Parts: sequence; structure tokens; C-alpha cells
Amino acid sequence: MLKAALALVLLLCGALAPAARAQAGETVKAVELAGEVGVAHDLLRANLKTRPGQPFDPALLDEDVRWLADAHGILAEVAVEPGPVVRFLLSRIRRYESVGLEGNEHFDDDELLEVARLSADRDATPDQLAAARERIKDHYLEDGYAFVQVDVRSRTDEKGRWVGRLRVYEGPRVATEGVYIDGLTALDPDDALGVMRSPPGFWSWLISKDFVRSEVDSDVLLLESFVRGEGYLDARVALQRLDWSEDRSEVAVTMLVDQGPRYIVRSMRFEGVSALTEVELRAVAKVAEGSPWRRPDVARTIRAFRDLYGKHGYVDAEIEPRELYDESEPVLDVVWKVTEGKQKTVRDVIVRGNTNTRDDVIRRYLTVEPGQIVDTSELEWSEDQLVSLDFFTDFGGTPQVRIDTEPTPDPDKVDVVVDVNDEQSGQISFLVGAGSDRGLFAGASLDKRNFDITKVPTSFSRALVEFFGTGEAFHGGGQRLYLNIVPGTETTDLDLTFRDPWLDSADRKPWGLTTSLYDRTREFSEYDQATLGTSLAFDHQLTRETNVSIGGRVETVSIDNADPAQVPTIAASSGDTSSHSLELGYSYRKLDSVAEPTDGFAGAVRLEDAGNGLGGDTDLARATVTGEWYMPLHEDDQGRTSVLHPRVAIGRVEPTGSADVLPFFENFFVGGATGPFALRGFDFQGVGPHESGDATGGELAMVVSLEALLPLYSQYNPFRDEDETLMKAVFFVDAGNLSVNGNVGDLGRDIRYGSGAGLRLRMPALGGITLALDYAFVVVDQPEDETRALSFELSRRF
Repeated sequence: MLKAALALVLLLCGALAPAARAQAGETVKAVELAGEVGVAHDLLRANLKTRPGQPFDPALLDEDVRWLADAHGILAEVAVEPGPVVRFLLSRIRRYESVGLEGNEHFDDDELLEVARLSADRDATPDQLAAARERIKDHYLEDGYAFVQVDVRSRTDEKGRWVGRLRVYEGPRVATEGVYIDGLTALDPDDALGVMRSPPGFWSWLISKDFVRSEVDSDVLLLESFVRGEGYLDARVALQRLDWSEDRSEVAVTMLVDQGPRYIVRSMRFEGVSALTEVELRAVAKVAEGSPWRRPDVARTIRAFRDLYGKHGYVDAEIEPRELYDESEPVLDVVWKVTEGKQKTVRDVIVRGNTNTRDDVIRRYLTVEPGQIVDTSELEWSEDQLVSLDFFTDFGGTPQVRIDTEPTPDPDKVDVVVDVNDEQSGQISFLVGAGSDRGLFAGASLDKRNFDITKVPTSFSRALVEFFGTGEAFHGGGQRLYLNIVPGTETTDLDLTFRDPWLDSADRKPWGLTTSLYDRTREFSEYDQATLGTSLAFDHQLTRETNVSIGGRVETVSIDNADPAQVPTIAASSGDTSSHSLELGYSYRKLDSVAEPTDGFAGAVRLEDAGNGLGGDTDLARATVTGEWYMPLHEDDQGRTSVLHPRVAIGRVEPTGSADVLPFFENFFVGGATGPFALRGFDFQGVGPHESGDATGGELAMVVSLEALLPLYSQYNPFRDEDETLMKAVFFVDAGNLSVNGNVGDLGRDIRYGSGAGLRLRMPALGGITLALDYAFVVVDQPEDETRALSFELSRRF
């Protein structure tokens, strides 16, 4: 609304108020309009709400005045005379016939006009230009132009038109040199800076941080909230000073904190507790007598109490802390007021959103059934299982699974509701990328993680539509079909894998089937290796944590172009070598989350017997043992957990037939960034003896790694109503060794070490680009080793 018109309207309405109130409700006798404004009076009168024969209403009269100004740029002076007769004296609000910009260099005219909500070929009122001035100024301020000024200039051009110009004085673009905090002695300033928006970040040495005054003002409140949240409940924060550089291109921001005393919990008691005991609640509380009254610990305590109640069926339990302060000292007594509600049982389990996925495929991963007391820990476990399947995601790979409870008409029962997003029915991907262990690669893959081999298309002509579009064909059975064709500069992979993890849906301890065909080639510096094979394996889930498997493999390895003078060990295996093997496996996995583990252990043992009556050209026995631990180190105030991740892998292979030496490709190889025997800082197969730069491996291998995983960036997932970590920092130390002849004592000599840091990043907004990047320093190596500092894996689906 136009400011000048509004001011005049308010003045007139105030002057007319007594008359209007006296005549309110009386029938309007006449409505008269005077003044030429370029719009026919009959047209205006037809759209007024104040009309002859209607009751007089001051509110409607106000609306008419506003409508005339907003719709037509007409200023109306109103007089209400006895009768009542309503007279509108109309005049045209003067408008700029043309608008433009001057002095702007950083932003072009088109961008600023869009920001200002103006158009160069349309007229504008003085009020619109005044509002545009503020918008343009704010736009500059948000981009670091702290001294920007914008003036409105008016003139008459050579055509006699009244034109308006927005004159911009940009001034220097200001960078924040640093943000400093005075008076904060009890807390780590880096932690305080981490909650603020204005400090320069990690990349400020490369890209400067613009000074935005509104961010600084917000940071005063954020810093005060942070300090109070750490228990300094009387803390006050103010902007102390801004120190400008001589040319005003940089500024140092200093904030002053009066932190005051830290409040300590003197006592803690509970009200309303009957289903559980105080001992049980105190055992999970993150707040205790003698501890600071920290806001993050309070939030964790409330969450822990709700989780504990949820495990016993009290899904509606509410916990509220009441704080009782002592006026003489900085202590408080905490009363946890608990409203337990009723213990709930499951009335029904409802699955929603599975448009084309069978109900039983989802329900077999659920551990709750009707009639049971609700256990929220089981709901979380079931949700984690569904997330780890990667069946239900959006295009960027963000999980779209949520399990929750909903009330029913029976106050003692709830429904367990499983919501999934079943939009993705099939995905064909074109892959382009690079890996330090693979070179450049490009190809295509078809990956159906929720395949159904029995669900055929309705017709041949609709096969592609139903497979890739509607999801009516070959979708929703919980199986997996994977076809991968990826040629590259160093490797070419052709893989076809089919897996059904649950051959009998009614079986709570299922048998699974995996079968695959593969053809893989790799070009080494002195020879070429091609592997063609097929495998078939069955696995059986014994318990929630344990699984066993048995399977067979038939494989042929071809070694070509190996010169005996250059690579005698490799050349000795030239030609085709077939292998027929039987494999047994055992795995144990007890983790707090399969999708994103932070606590627990996972281990596996794999035994292989090749030849020895099974046929083929090679007789051998192979054993591989792997184990990895997840140990929570620290939970930050956003609930993200840093994790210590040790892992170990040991492998042993030995000939069992008449030959004393195995083909070199049956050996174990150590090095590279991926696989159980990865050793960062060393090239792919970089550890141990080499012939002309090509590794020959060893019969005994061992790698031990210690990683620290630190979450850096999270993004809210509204479907699951929780944050998900998209970026992690990795710090690691790897150690490994190789024994050519399988002597255990060799592992303790000449151990190789690598240490460094890396990044794990997933970018949903860019279609799920994933990046694994590690930079390692070789601490100890041997003359025969090949090293590589940088290792990465990058892929993009589009």
C-alpha cells in the first residue's frame, strides 16, 4: 500500500470517524465521484462496495479507498455528509513513467530490477521506488557491501516524462578478517564460533567470508544462547567493537561475553513415576547431581527417558524438567515431571506407500506383531533393516522409510505404521568416473534392488514402461538383479548377479540364494589378466546376528603377454587355468545400526577348498578372517556421533596338491584404498615383491587399520524426521604386511605403515554423487613396494 495514500486515508478517516459512527448502519442515499483520473466514473462506481441503498459501513469505505489506490493509483479524499451522502474527490497519484539504475557495477541492471520488483518498461509510484531502494540495499549488504548507499533521484527527461533513478554507491566489498570473543574464559572459543554464522570458515584462506551485519547481529543472540546452554544461565553477550582496516575492505568483529557463574544441579527427583523405577531412569540420565545444567544434556536425558519408556510400551510418555533455583547461589534443584500414559499394545501393523512392493517383502523385516506390547527399540531396529536394503530412496539416495505409531479408538492400543516411498521402480545408470585403483571408467549399469523375477510385463510392448516407469513389472519382490558393463582404461567389468535373500517369505530364519556370472579384465604393465567365472551360493540366517553360507565357484583365469625374461613368476602362470572350488562362510554382526553403525562388531570367516577332487587345475585351501569394531567416541550437541573404527583382515592360502607353488593370481595382495586388504598410502597391489612393476603377491597377508570417523555436515530428512550425515572426515593409520611363502614370522618383520586423512561425501542435490577421498603419508615402506599418496573413488549417476 502506498505510504502517502495510507497516511492521508488514516487522517481523513480519523476526522470523519465521529460522523461515520453516528451514521453507521443508515442506508446510503447517494455516492458521488468528482475529479478526472483517466478512468470512467461509472466503472469505478460499479466496483465500489459503498453503494446507494446499502447500509453505511466505515470498514467498507476504507476498503474502497484502498482499492482505488492499489488498483488504479487513485487518491481519494472522502466526505460523508448527512443523508448520508458519500463523496469521493479523486486525484491521480503521480507515478514515474520510467525507472532505471545508476552506479551499479557488481550487480547488473536485470538482477537488481528483479530484486527491486520493478520493470524498466513499466511505471512506478514513489512508494514503490522507496521500497525498491531498501530491497537493493539489503541485497548489497547480504553480499558484503557494508557501506552501500542507494538514493532515489527524480527528474523530467527530454520527452517531458517524470523518471525515477536509483543511484547506487557501492563502496568496498568487506571481508570478515576474524571474529573474536572477549570474556569467554570457561568454554572453548572454537566451540562457540562453531554455532555462529559470521566467522570465516575452513576455506576462508581461499574464498573470503563476506561481512554481513545482519549475521553479526544474529550471532550475538546465537552466542548468548550457546553460553547459556552450557549452564551459564545469567550470561549476556554484546557486540563490543568493529575494527576496520584502513581501506575499509576488512573488519575484525569482537564480541564481549559476561558469562557469569555456571549453574550446578544440586538435587534431582522424579514425580509421576510408577511403571519404571528411579534407579532405571537415573542410569540412563545424562544429567546428575553435581553436573552442570547443560541444555544439550537435558535434551539427551529427555530422549533417553522416552526411549526407556518406549521399550516398555509407554509410547506417549511425556517428560518435563522443572527448575527450582536458589536465590543465594548458582545451584538448582530439578524435578522431572513424568506423565507416563498407558502401556500400549499393537492393534495392527499397517504398511503404506508400497505401490508395487509386496506387503510380505516389507513385513518380513518387521519384528513387531499385533498383540505385542509396543517396543520402540524394535521399531527402530526394523526401520534400520529396511533402510539398509536401499529399496526405498529418492533420486539422491536419501532413505524414505519411517516406522511410527498412531493412536486408535482403543486407548490401550496403537497401530504400527510403516511408511515407504516406492516411486523408484527401476534404474538404469550411466557411470562416468575415476578411481586410483581403476583408472578412468565409463559404462552403464542396471541395478534393481527390489527385483521380482516372477512379475512379468502385461505385454511385450509395455515391458520397458512397466519396468522403468510404472513399476508394474519385475519389481517389488525383494530380490536383486545387477547388470554392470563398465569398460575403462585399466579395467573392464562385466557382471550379472541375481540374489533372492528370502526364498521362503514365511520362514523367519530364511535361506537366501546368490548366483553370478562375471568377466573381468585388467591390463597390467607387463601382462594382461582375464577372469571368467560363475558362482552359486546359499546362505542361512541362524539368528539376528549370525549367518552361514555354502556355495561353489567355477572360474578360468587367462594370463597373456607375459615375458618370461621380465616377469618369470607371472609368466609361469601363462595360459588358461581353471579352478573349481567349494566355499563355506560364517558371519556375525551385532551393530546398533546396519545403515549407519556407531557401536558394535561385525566379523566373518570364509573357507575355500579348490580342486582336491572337485576338478580344475589348482588344488588349494584358503582361509580369510575379517573383523571390524565400531566404538562411539563423542556425541556432539546435534546428536552426531564420532566413531573409532578398528578393522583387521588375515588371509592364508596354501597348495594342497602335488605342486608346491600356486599360480601367482591365487595369492593375497595388499595395498590400495578398497577391499579387506586395503593399505592406504600404497598403490593397488603395491605391497610386496614386484616383477617389472607388477605385484606377485604372497600366501599370507594381514592388515590392521584404525580409523576415526567425524561427522561434519548433516541434512534434515523430512520423510524420516531426523538428520542424516552427508559428510564425514576420516583420520586413519593403516599397517600391513605380506609373506610370500606363508611364514607367520614374516608378518612381524618389515611392517608397512601409512597414515593420513580423508573425506566421505554424498551429495543428494546432485543426483547422489558420492566421493571417497584419502590422502596418506607412507610412514614405513620397503624397496619393492609401490606407493601412492592420493586415492579416490568418484561416480555420478545421471
